[in-house]
Amino acid sequence: MPRDRNRVQHFGDVLRQSLVASVILLIAACTGKQAESSSEELTGETLLHQYQRVNQQRWDRLDTLSFQLPEQEEPITADVDVMLRFTHEATAEQVQLAAVLRRVDSLKTEDVAPQLLTFTLFDAEGKVQGASFQHPEQRQTLKHLHLEAHQSYQLLISHRMQPSSLSGITDIGLRVRKQ
Repeated sequence: MPRDRNRVQHFGDVLRQSLVASVILLIAACTGKQAESSSEELTGETLLHQYQRVNQQRWDRLDTLSFQLPEQEEPITADVDVMLRFTHEATAEQVQLAAVLRRVDSLKTEDVAPQLLTFTLFDAEGKVQGASFQHPEQRQTLKHLHLEAHQSYQLLISHRMQPSSLSGITDIGLRVRKQ
């Protein structure tokens, strides 16, 4: 009888250790995969990484987000990642954002690089496109923006959708990377 009890106890210990090891391997695999996918194509020194919240129930076309870019001591070329986070209840399959790089000085304001970005939130079957833990996220990159030394720049973002207000968009983010 004591011998059978020892076998059962030993079997229980081995099972617990196997379960713990499996959980650790699963977490390590998921973390490695997430780090691998989130770092793809991201090179260069990060100068700014910021998100701004949007009214999730109603983001109006006139509600423009403004990101202030850091002034540079010397002229640089930068890539700017624009990130869009959304909920599964977003009302649009695709979202078009206008991204305008604006140079601001004391005498004038000049738009130097207006671009239209298209984000596909859901495929034809309604499956969410994009990856993230809490809310799906998509990224589009504005490549090779030239920023002059000692100049003030803003990146302005608004949507260009019909109807004039969107729901289900939670945040717009910006990552500026020096190339």
